[in-house]
Amino acid sequence: MKTMFKNIFKNFLNAFINYDPIAGYGNLEISDPKYALKNLRTYYSKAYAEIVWDNSCEAVGISEGDSSPEDLLKVYKHMSQQDDLVGVVGRSLYVKLLTYLKLSEKTINQDAQA
Repeated sequence: MKTMFKNIFKNFLNAFINYDPIAGYGNLEISDPKYALKNLRTYYSKAYAEIVWDNSCEAVGISEGDSSPEDLLKVYKHMSQQDDLVGVVGRSLYVKLLTYLKLSEKTINQDAQA
C-alpha cells in the first residue's frame, strides 16, 4: 500500500514538474462582447446586462461594434471598478482576457524560437 502511494505521488510530481501551462491550458478562447454579456446574464436579467454593457462601453468611449482585445480590456477594467457583481464580473473578464493574451504571446514567442 505504501509503495502504491509512493508511486502515485512520484507520477504526480513528475507530471507537475513537466507540465506545460500553455499546451495544458485547455480550450481557453478569446473573450468577446457576447461572452461578456453571457457572464453578466448569470447574475442579471438580459435587459439589465445589456444596459450595464452599453453604459460601460460608453463610459470608456468604445462603440458597440469595437471588440479588439485592447477595447475589451478598457471596458472590463471600467466594469471592475464597480462595487457590486458587475465589478466581480469585470475583474473576472479582465483577468481571463489578460491571461489569454499573455499565453498567446508566450506561445508565439516559443514558436518563433523553435
